Amino acid sequence: MCALEAHTTLLVWIFLCGAAAMAVLSRKLNDHLLVPPPPPKHIWFTKKNHIKPSYLMKPDLYFDPRGCQWAWRFTLVAAVSGVAFFVILYVITVCK
Repeated sequence: MCALEAHTTLLVWIFLCGAAAMAVLSRKLNDHLLVPPPPPKHIWFTKKNHIKPSYLMKPDLYFDPRGCQWAWRFTLVAAVSGVAFFVILYVITVCK
């Protein structure tokens, strides 16, 4: 596993791009909720994220059909960036 030490910059970029993609996908999922979120209380914060992690376990209960597709994409991106994060931690702590 320490052979991945040469690819740490690639792993960091995968993690950062995954985090950015999850932010964009969560905003997109917010638009596909079956139950619309309550209106914002303040004018400054009009776009609040109403997605909970439990929504991704059973997306067909919380999202419309297009939102279910986005939920599965979000889950895959989260898994890839999570694996990249744990590999980065392993390389940093074990391979010296």
